[in-house]
Amino acid sequence: MLKYLIILLTLCCALNIMLAIPLQKGMELRYEGEIVAKYTYSTYPSFTSSRSVLLLVEVLECDRDKGAEISQLTFTEVEDEGEEKSIRHSNVLFGKVNSDGRTAHLSSWSLTFPFLFLAPERLKEGAAWSDDETLLTDFFPLPLKGRVVYRVLGQSEVKGVPCWLLSRHLTKPVTLTEGERTYIVPLWTEWIWIDAQTGLVRKLKRRWQYYAPYSPVKRIQTTITTVTLKRVSVLAPEDQKRLQWELPRMKTVAEAVEGKYETLGTSEEELKQAEQMLTEVIAELRASPYANFYIPYLERELETVRYWQKKLEAPKLVANLRQIFELPTTDGKGKIKLSDLRGKIVLLNFFAYWCGPCNEEAPRLERIWREYKDKGVVVVGVAIRSSGDAFEEARKFIQKHGLTFPVAVDPEKKNKVAVEYRVIGVPTNVIVGKDRVVRYYETGFLERRLREALDDILKK
Repeated sequence: MLKYLIILLTLCCALNIMLAIPLQKGMELRYEGEIVAKYTYSTYPSFTSSRSVLLLVEVLECDRDKGAEISQLTFTEVEDEGEEKSIRHSNVLFGKVNSDGRTAHLSSWSLTFPFLFLAPERLKEGAAWSDDETLLTDFFPLPLKGRVVYRVLGQSEVKGVPCWLLSRHLTKPVTLTEGERTYIVPLWTEWIWIDAQTGLVRKLKRRWQYYAPYSPVKRIQTTITTVTLKRVSVLAPEDQKRLQWELPRMKTVAEAVEGKYETLGTSEEELKQAEQMLTEVIAELRASPYANFYIPYLERELETVRYWQKKLEAPKLVANLRQIFELPTTDGKGKIKLSDLRGKIVLLNFFAYWCGPCNEEAPRLERIWREYKDKGVVVVGVAIRSSGDAFEEARKFIQKHGLTFPVAVDPEKKNKVAVEYRVIGVPTNVIVGKDRVVRYYETGFLERRLREALDDILKK
């Protein structure tokens, strides 16, 4: 009798351990789903975009007391009808799952779980608790910090698997500040389905919303993310061994380049070294079964490095105004020639009709034009990357924002002028001094920095 009691106690202890952390080394959790974002504007029609999501959680090491070391691989894809191609985005994150299931990651630029598992014995209908937490968002650059309330809504199921349904939401709106910009997140709610037997997250649905009160064009973005656990497996020893080489390689690269080449303080030599490293790793990992996760991430970082290489190069350009800038006006009859603006400081604003930030900056750029035009500054808009009739879109843009500064149209498909001025994205603002040298170059619109640049140039 004592023998059977000991066996029973041993089994109970083993069961408790398994419930406490239902992970093991080499385990792979595969989630699939969709991210749907709706953009609502105050001045033009709203639109919705969606992207498919594939997420793998790789358990690299596992300790029943200390938790698990994990890597999270995320791949999303969205069809871009304008370009007739698929846009791929991926992330490779590294972090830890604590013994209570909570996860900690190195980056917020991906879909992340608040916890990977939760002990089922903690859950009962009507249970509720709250905590101060940092929330990681889907493809939003800033983490949110606020009071979060958890509530067990009751029993449910996912594809026939019994689950507990848990809700998680912010108790009040959160305000975020990034440089000159302020964002308000009034809504954040998650619904999480917890496997009643193993405690693993079977399904996650997240709905959050934000808007920028500083913007003259009011835009509200509402994003709904839904992912469901499709498969739990343990990798073969040879596959585990391969990942033990690939993922540390990816981690080394991520730590070396992620977020470190985004300022003009970076030297040309540092950018060259980063470009070489990324190019080599892309070649090494292109044949991996996980290439769909590695390559888009590495290519994005490589694109960032090359972008900043061009930004370093741009201020060195001597603008040959006569040869590279003679474009038609919005009526298609006249021409704007920068060679006619000798002796003037020229602020070139490259924009696109469909671009949200371009629409946000237009009224403020008009104010700058009115304030500085009597000081020898000329603002010239250049409409590029049209999605339809380039001239019609430019005329609508002018009318919508009441612009009075001259606007030219770069109707060529490859936008020759934009290429000459190293324009990577819109909006881009370039200031050409009286000496025809590019004195300021900025992708995006930072009004304070633009005004400071104009004032410094005028002093010289």
